[in-house]
Amino acid sequence: MDDDKPNRRRTHDLTSGPIPRTLLLFALPVLGSNVLQSLNGSINAVWVGRFLGEAALTATSNANLVLFLILGTVFGIGMAATTLVAQSVGARDLPEAKRIVGTSATFFFLVSVVFAVCGWIWV
Repeated sequence: MDDDKPNRRRTHDLTSGPIPRTLLLFALPVLGSNVLQSLNGSINAVWVGRFLGEAALTATSNANLVLFLILGTVFGIGMAATTLVAQSVGARDLPEAKRIVGTSATFFFLVSVVFAVCGWIWV
């Protein structure tokens, strides 16, 4: 490794430049995830509907609705936590940012355990 070259990190300033392009670039990962999840649901519907019948197709469709409800809630809470962490880091309050990260991780872990237990019991 050459020590004469400075260590440069690739950054993209989201606060400058054309707003529509910046928003699109920022939203592409979530958009791609939603498209793939919808495609997964559609493919499941075709296979289940063709080979397992109407009752199974209804169950799959209802499960997709519940999944999107859960994903929307998780994305919303995750974005709120990210915003709080960003504000704390921007204010140079790193102990507060660490506390928010810890609280968010604990919250999501506990919610995951609750969902796992409910799935274990009722499914």
